[in-house]
Amino acid sequence: IMLTYNAEFEKAGYYNEKAIHILEKKAPHSTELFHAYLNTNSNYCYQAKCSIGKQFLDKAGKMVRPYPESSSNTFYYYNLALYSIGQQEHIQVLRTIEKGLSYARKYNQKLLMQMFYFHQYDTYKKMKRYKEAKSLLEEILEEKTLARDLNNRKTIYSHLSSINEIMGNPGEALVWEKKYS
Repeated sequence: IMLTYNAEFEKAGYYNEKAIHILEKKAPHSTELFHAYLNTNSNYCYQAKCSIGKQFLDKAGKMVRPYPESSSNTFYYYNLALYSIGQQEHIQVLRTIEKGLSYARKYNQKLLMQMFYFHQYDTYKKMKRYKEAKSLLEEILEEKTLARDLNNRKTIYSHLSSINEIMGNPGEALVWEKKYS
């Protein structure tokens, strides 16, 4: 996870493959294997190779499907959203995010909720639904879970600057750009 988060995709892929190889033999029904599948999918999605990651997403889906009340569904739907984002299926992204958010709320998974909201923001922006996009960013910033991390907070400031510029609010865009700087 940390290698993927730090854009060390090749190294992450190497360790994901090793983990999957071992776990499929020694622990084929384990949560560790489930998460290894999802980590592999997300690693590919962040490289814009979602179609390669899909096979791992499907394997994880088969593992979680028998457990509709599991909190692990949140992680599955997050990865399904990443896949749909990579496929540029905006309506499907929003539907998947709503399903994932229902699990995240149910199990009080605040960080995942914020990550879903950020992807929802990005999808709204791509759909030119700027007012909704901006509102989500402001909510993410106000809630603070995602914004505790300095890099995340800077990213939110940068996006707020950008969305305000698109919306024709240069003064507000400048305020956010200064916070970003």
